[in-house]
Amino acid sequence: MAKIRDLKEDNIQRVRACFYQGGNWTKTDLAQQTGISLAGTTNILQALKASGEIRFVGNASSTGGRKSKLYQLNVDFAHIGTVLLSHPFDQYQIAMHAFNLDGETVFEAFVSSKTGSLAEICEAVRILLESDPLIQILVLSFPGIIGTHGEILSSDFTHLEKSQLLTTLSALTDLPILIENDVNCAVLAYQKEHPDDDNLALLYQPDSDFAGAGLLIDGHLHRGKQGFAGEVGYLNKKVKATKEELLLQITALTVVLAPDAIAYYCPSLEKDIQMADTGIPQAFHPRLERLTQLDSLVLQGGQELGRLHLLNSQKQTSANLC
Repeated sequence: MAKIRDLKEDNIQRVRACFYQGGNWTKTDLAQQTGISLAGTTNILQALKASGEIRFVGNASSTGGRKSKLYQLNVDFAHIGTVLLSHPFDQYQIAMHAFNLDGETVFEAFVSSKTGSLAEICEAVRILLESDPLIQILVLSFPGIIGTHGEILSSDFTHLEKSQLLTTLSALTDLPILIENDVNCAVLAYQKEHPDDDNLALLYQPDSDFAGAGLLIDGHLHRGKQGFAGEVGYLNKKVKATKEELLLQITALTVVLAPDAIAYYCPSLEKDIQMADTGIPQAFHPRLERLTQLDSLVLQGGQELGRLHLLNSQKQTSANLC
């Protein structure tokens, strides 16, 4: 019985994954995409429609027979709340957003302060949650080292270092809360733009702080022991960004990971980095892309984390749908 239940759950998740990709789907399209029988697909569609997760949107164009019904994800079945924390220069910034499942912004607000205190972050979260009652997952993007249980091990927010941010926020809401490094969020968004690349690195070198990198290995985020993977700033103790430091970091990422591509962002960099300057044979060069901004990728990555969590969390109730 357990194997049958697991198969049903897997089938439901495969259908769900199609809808979370976006677009309209017919029963036949879903059956062909997932390999599930038409009868099995019909049962899953009926259950997902009854739960409100998908909705009927009309009929497909006729090819001579009965018109097929079109379904799509109900984008307001759940919303994703994101809180992006950053520390540019002498200001602490808190950016709050709520998105529907189609990535459309339904709420946004920004707070700047001189302290970036725990109380200010909690107030921002409270405002976000009160502004959109459809939020079902909260994702915080954070400039620092995040432990395996969401604890802050090191950060630019000096008032929060080693504080119990997750514990404090959990007292405000019963919603699941994810706290992730900002560059890790960015590399998830970068991969979505380059779906054929399974091994990626995204390097961020601030003008006056240590560098960090988000790493994807075989399509999965690599965080390492206590979330320390990607702290390439420790390769060089100089805080000031230089072309030589970036070249060292890109060389290290290339020879250790051999990624398909490395994207890098450094606001003060005057000239592009060239892989030829690393001395690595050309056959092993990754694709190198200089980014002109990072914030939008961090925001998109936070959304993606929320979408993945929502998709996977539905698995717990899948056994009751068939």
